[in-house]
Amino acid sequence: MFVGIDVSKERLDVHLRPSAETFTVARDDQGLEQLVVRLATAGPALVVLEATGGFEITVAAAVAAAGLPLAVVNPAQIRAFARAIGRLAKTDRLDAELIARFAEQVRPEPRPVLDEQTQILAELVARRRQIVEMIGMESNRRRQARSAKVLRGIERTLAALQAALAELDQEIDGQVRGSPAWRAAEDLLTSVPGIGKITARTLIAELPELGRLDRRRIAALVGVAPVNRDSGAWRGHGRSPAAGPRCGTRCTWLPSAPPPGTPPSAPFICACVPEDDRPRPPSSPPCASSLPSSTRSCATVDHGKALDPQHSHSGLGSGLRRLRRPAPHALSATFVA
Repeated sequence: MFVGIDVSKERLDVHLRPSAETFTVARDDQGLEQLVVRLATAGPALVVLEATGGFEITVAAAVAAAGLPLAVVNPAQIRAFARAIGRLAKTDRLDAELIARFAEQVRPEPRPVLDEQTQILAELVARRRQIVEMIGMESNRRRQARSAKVLRGIERTLAALQAALAELDQEIDGQVRGSPAWRAAEDLLTSVPGIGKITARTLIAELPELGRLDRRRIAALVGVAPVNRDSGAWRGHGRSPAAGPRCGTRCTWLPSAPPPGTPPSAPFICACVPEDDRPRPPSSPPCASSLPSSTRSCATVDHGKALDPQHSHSGLGSGLRRLRRPAPHALSATFVA
C-alpha cells in the first residue's frame, strides 16, 4: 500500500494505491488524528507528501510520530514525474493520486523527520538568512537614494534589521551551545579550515544527514555533486553540478583561495565568508578536482575527530587523500549562511 498526500493550507487530500481509495481531512488537530488512524489501519509501505512551504511540517510530524514510513519530496520531482507520464491536469485530488503513483513507482527513501528542537533551530537559521538578505537589499537602496528623507528612513530600517540580526545570533548561539550534541558537532565542524560558526550552524540545522551519509551522497543531496554532460560525440566538456533535493542549503560558488595558514600539503577547502560579502556566482562550472566543503565536513563529523591543520589527511579516508589543491583560478563549492 502506497499513500500520496496533497497538502494545502486548509485540507489534506489523500490517495491510496493500489486500492484507489481517496479521502479528505482538514489540516487541523482533529483532521490529523483522523488521518493517522486511517493510515495506521491501512498499514502503508510508504507515505509521500510534497514540501509545500512549511504546511507539510505538522503533517509529517504526525505521520512520523505514528511510526509510519514517510518521505517528504521536492515538488519539482513530482512535476517532472507528471510530465514524464503525460499528466497535464492539476487539481488537489489528482495531485494526491499522482503523489501516490510516484510513491509506488519511484519509491523514494524514507527519512526521519526533524525533532522539534532541530526544527526550531532551522527556522531561526532561515530567519537569519532572510534578515541578512534584507540588509543587503536596503544597503543597495541606500547607495542609490538621493533624498535625505529617504536616506533617514533606510538608516532606521537598517538599524532595526541589524538589531534583529544580533538578537537572532544570540538566540542561535544559545540553542547550539545549550545542546551537548550540537556543541560537539559545531566544535568538530569549525575544526575544518574555512568553516566558521555561521556555516557550522547552518549545516547542523539544515543538513542533519551530515555524518550519516558518505561524501558522494551528501554532495548529491545538497546539489554540488558534478554530473556528466555527455551526449553522442559531445564529450569531454567537463561536468557541472546538478541541483539536489537540498539545494536550499544555500550552496554557492566561491573563488578558490585557501584559508590563511593552511599548510601547502593540505587538501583544499574553500574559505567561509559572510553572506553579505559573498561574490556573485560565476557562470563557469566548478573545477572537477575541487572539494565541496560539505564532503569534508561530512568526513570530519562521520569520524568524530577534529581536523588537524598540520595533518589534514588524518581521519578523512583514503578517498580524500587523493585530492590535490586545485589551480588558483579554479572554483569550488562551499556553504555560506
